[in-house]
Amino acid sequence: MIARKHVVWRLGLDVGSDSIGWAVFRLDRRSEPDRLLGGGVRLFDGGREPRKHESFAKDRGLLRRMRRRLRGRKWRRDQLIAKLNELGLAPPNSPPLEIYRWRAEAAQREVDPSTLAAILLHMTRHRGFKSPRLGRPAQAEDDKKADDQDQDDDTGEDEEIGRWAKAEDTLRAAMREAKVKTVGQLLNDYLATRGFVRARRGHENLAVPTRLLLREEFAVIRAVQAPHLGLKPGDWEDLADLMFEQRPLREPQPGRCTFFPQEHRLPRCLPSAQRFRTRQVLCNLRVTEGIVGETRALTPEEFATLAKRLDEGGTHSWASLRAAIGAKRGAKFTIEIERRPGQSKKAAREVEGDETAGLFGELIPEWNRRSIIERDGIVSDLRKIQRERRKLLAKAAELGLSGQAVEDLAQAVQFNLPRGYLSVGRQAVDKIVPHLKAGVASYDKAVEAALGRSHSDFRPDTLLPELPYYGQVLKTRVRPASDGPKEERDHGRIGNVTVHIALNELRKVINALIHRYGPPAMIVLETSRDLAKSAKELRDIDTHQKAREKENEEFGKEYGENLAKSGKMGKGKGKKLAVGLHEARRRLRLAKRQGNACVYTGKPFGRTDLFTEAYEIDHIVPLSIGGTDDESNMALCLAGANRKKKDRTPYEAFHGDAKTWNQIQDAVAKLPEAMRWRFGPDARARVEGEDTGWAPRQITDTSYIARLAREYLCHVCKETWTTKGKLTALLRSAWDLPVAKLPVKGADGIVRDVPKKRLDHRHHFVDAAVIAVTSRSLVQRVNTLAARGELKRAYEADIDPPYPGFEAEVAKHWKRVWPSMRPDHSLTRPSGALHNETLYGIEDAGKDAAGKQLVRLTRRIGVGELFKPLGKFVDDAAVEAQLESFVSDGFRDRFRKVLARHREGAKCLAEAAIKAAADPHWGPRGIGEIKCFRDAKPRTKEDVTTIPRGGKKARDASRPAVDTNANAWLEIRRDGKKWKAVVISRFEAKSVPPPKTDDPNLVAVLRRGDPVAWERGGKVEYGYLKVMVGDGRIYFWPLRVVTTFAALSALRPDLGVKTRDGVPFRAETFRKAKGRPLSISVLGRVRDPGPSKS
Repeated sequence: MIARKHVVWRLGLDVGSDSIGWAVFRLDRRSEPDRLLGGGVRLFDGGREPRKHESFAKDRGLLRRMRRRLRGRKWRRDQLIAKLNELGLAPPNSPPLEIYRWRAEAAQREVDPSTLAAILLHMTRHRGFKSPRLGRPAQAEDDKKADDQDQDDDTGEDEEIGRWAKAEDTLRAAMREAKVKTVGQLLNDYLATRGFVRARRGHENLAVPTRLLLREEFAVIRAVQAPHLGLKPGDWEDLADLMFEQRPLREPQPGRCTFFPQEHRLPRCLPSAQRFRTRQVLCNLRVTEGIVGETRALTPEEFATLAKRLDEGGTHSWASLRAAIGAKRGAKFTIEIERRPGQSKKAAREVEGDETAGLFGELIPEWNRRSIIERDGIVSDLRKIQRERRKLLAKAAELGLSGQAVEDLAQAVQFNLPRGYLSVGRQAVDKIVPHLKAGVASYDKAVEAALGRSHSDFRPDTLLPELPYYGQVLKTRVRPASDGPKEERDHGRIGNVTVHIALNELRKVINALIHRYGPPAMIVLETSRDLAKSAKELRDIDTHQKAREKENEEFGKEYGENLAKSGKMGKGKGKKLAVGLHEARRRLRLAKRQGNACVYTGKPFGRTDLFTEAYEIDHIVPLSIGGTDDESNMALCLAGANRKKKDRTPYEAFHGDAKTWNQIQDAVAKLPEAMRWRFGPDARARVEGEDTGWAPRQITDTSYIARLAREYLCHVCKETWTTKGKLTALLRSAWDLPVAKLPVKGADGIVRDVPKKRLDHRHHFVDAAVIAVTSRSLVQRVNTLAARGELKRAYEADIDPPYPGFEAEVAKHWKRVWPSMRPDHSLTRPSGALHNETLYGIEDAGKDAAGKQLVRLTRRIGVGELFKPLGKFVDDAAVEAQLESFVSDGFRDRFRKVLARHREGAKCLAEAAIKAAADPHWGPRGIGEIKCFRDAKPRTKEDVTTIPRGGKKARDASRPAVDTNANAWLEIRRDGKKWKAVVISRFEAKSVPPPKTDDPNLVAVLRRGDPVAWERGGKVEYGYLKVMVGDGRIYFWPLRVVTTFAALSALRPDLGVKTRDGVPFRAETFRKAKGRPLSISVLGRVRDPGPSKS
């Protein structure tokens, strides 16, 4: 298609974690929208597991490392055996049974060469833990720091290192107590006294050796055995390398400097980087005098005092820093009060000084007297040899250290040197630091003074004809990548997989629109704040939402009880309620936060009057001067107090009355600290600024992902800005735009159609249309309504649409929108697990009537999983079914007898079964797992998928069965005049070639997510393949409906779907319904070839 470049258009984008809504509007001569040209929705997989919010790559990486470790163990064993044979230390065919006794002997006296070889092989197999990373002891969850906002899931490596370090200390203490030299001798003593050497739950002083302990044992054995063998020192070193050496991890490359992309970022451990960090903290620091006092910057004297304190290193509480500058009683730093999103609890309590000075200040002579250049050079040299202990010891001697100080320095460099990088490089640090001083308003002003540019505006000088891969233009935002497609290896990628996928899909949509309409004149963008969050942050959000839902249920119950008393339900008499359920919940939440008292008068709330006109919700800082419309800026108060306050801040309204003001200050002291500034004398000044008022705040979203997307889009359109979701929701409600509705029964018992926009994918288009028309002039009109107090109920707000006919055009296009989906057409190499992780045994079950071999699958199941899954006992019928699934008939009979003895004192049969499994009759530890049949009925051997174990030539008896579970693709083929379905599993796909397109019997090849069409009652239905089952069943899902059974039942009851899988079909019923595959372009254009003629 030839691009219509004469069209001047504005694009609205609603970018979420798994969707992109877009809408294109033509602009008139005043650059205002006057016609809707098109719109659509792009859907994609966010790359995360829905329940745990963890990247799919995390589990794949874990399994890949396990396979690599197994390969490495086998390679190491083979190499060591070859080396031992070369040295004349051939290991015996069968190792000695008393291997631990021989390890203890080898550390004291000469042993036979073949026995020594067996000892070395045993030590190689059990060579102890050594972290591949340089880490530090475990720390509290709140103390963790993410290197970047785009960082994905935390690995918990530091905690693992800390646990092993503690285990090693415990084992060394046990060795001293037992008066032995090696861990092998200690384990031999354990075997003699305890009867086992492996770590077991419930036993103290567990034997968990580390690599260092095994190396020390090897050194002792070498010293004892070397005089009796003719081995050279180099031979012993070769043996030690084969036994204990570990491949180091690839050193991660630093990202690019934010301001000078040709440079790498500066390591955080350098003293110059630490000085940059501490000066930046001090420049941004503000002091608030009193509970509602004014906010000010540090004076030059205070700045110098705190800079000297931070340069000494260590961790400083904000209270100690306040004391250092002699702050007045009640004064606090704003960072203590206004906790930013993503800021840890620790940052609100304390600040780290110069971490490098705290590490080396007492170790390296005259450290603080050396120049910053000399200190940078020392730390840089130490960092280069951080993994090489011998070189570290030599470097420490060069620095004039001796004795224990040498070891302390090596230990500090290896395990405590600050990790990570700044966001800037050497050149930027050298230029900015001189401007980070007292009197500079903040870091952004320092950057402007030093570099002559904005600290956050990265718009390019020239525009590109289309969006390239984001790594080419966002060089300072990406990290180097060693795998993946060529463009990722060449330019790097963002660590957060969801952001990575979203930006790639955004590129497809933008370039397709440019191809159709030409370059955009303006782009308005709204992003989901969940898009850049890590797995832990998303899980925390889920926890918060569940707590909020529970609280809403409790508040709704209380509101319903008051509603009944008011006379609206039943015959009771009471005061008429003035609010609905939503505001009632908000009133209860505010009352709880305020200690059930009016914040302006101090009078306690009457619970029966709480929902009446006697109380009102007030915006503490009025919307008309820039106050926000969220609960952090709301207070529940008496209606009379609100009338008295008028359109003013609390300080302006009440500070003239000393008695009232004192009451307010007492009430404010009970509020969260982040709210208190709104009662201060500078509240108006803090929100009335040009960049912080109500209108500019709604037109600018400062979240990380919004800034990132805006920076990316600025390469094709300079006029790009972002909006916030709250403004979009307000305008959508005010204009009565199309939305999916469901009948919902309210607290008053009346059923009403309630908007449920998230049940229909097209709501992303509607949001994008609202976003596109959100111009600065429209925001100013909304701001005027806010000043008049007319925005309390959005659906009643009198906000004119951007042009006549806007609602009708959106409704018209809404009916035409068909979402497009990101395809997964990896035919040659299907992605995902080939089979489930569980391995099954195979038991012979005889033959069927046709003479085919029958088998049954078995596996060992934990007792808890059998009788108490998910912490709840199963019913008696389920227990009986589990007993019947036991493989051994004799064991089942014995178990029933023991079960009968415990039945009397148990609450239920499942509890008795668990007690029976723990009975001493089975041994001191009872029964942990029981071998059970997987299915009640046998299956033919041909229907069982097995995998090789022990090499490709493994016997059939050693090949376990697996569940293939996931399918790669579905082939619909002609079988005479009928159609049949052939499902290819992922396991089969690795060896089965893709079907040939010129096959005359091949009707279609479908993968999960592929769009299809079928006819029903003379009407064409569009959907996509959701589930394909090995027996030929196919399930399609309506294209516009979100993937929940509730949504499908509510929005499409005419389909009569009774399963969560979707609309059921077989290949032949699909043919009868005139089914066919279709394609949908990135922009949502449907290409339907029509029914098949055969």
